[in-house]
Amino acid sequence: MAMAATRCRPVCPASRSCTTSLPNNSHAPTVAPRGGASARKSAKQLEYVPASMVVLEHIRPKYACTDCAANVVIADRLPEPIEKGNPRPGLLAHVITNKYADHLPLYRQEGILLRHGVELARSTLCDWMAVAAELLAPIVTLMLSKILESKVVQNDDTP
Repeated sequence: MAMAATRCRPVCPASRSCTTSLPNNSHAPTVAPRGGASARKSAKQLEYVPASMVVLEHIRPKYACTDCAANVVIADRLPEPIEKGNPRPGLLAHVITNKYADHLPLYRQEGILLRHGVELARSTLCDWMAVAAELLAPIVTLMLSKILESKVVQNDDTP
């Protein structure tokens, strides 16, 4: 008997409202021909795979003169949003999105991260938010200047 294959793929936003109907075909064979199955049947299901935290280790080679151990050269660090800090851009974006788009306060994010095995103080998350605000300030300034250049500014204050 053949093993069933499982294939995972991200959910397409357009496919959320799609429905599938099976064709009413009374002429379909009930027994597979000799030598194996003539076709295959697949079933699609949604599964939740929880977010995961991973530790990335960046190894930078260090070179030195073998004769005198002088002239030590080491590769440059990768660009980081927080100099010599732990968060990568993806984690910062996740915290910012949770706070402002999903309305999830930092104390709740602290508990969620703790359940994932990552102990981060709320004050650390707050410091990250301050650094992110500084990093995003030029974008906000540019957006404000573009808005103020327009002839009409419209706003919807509906709660």
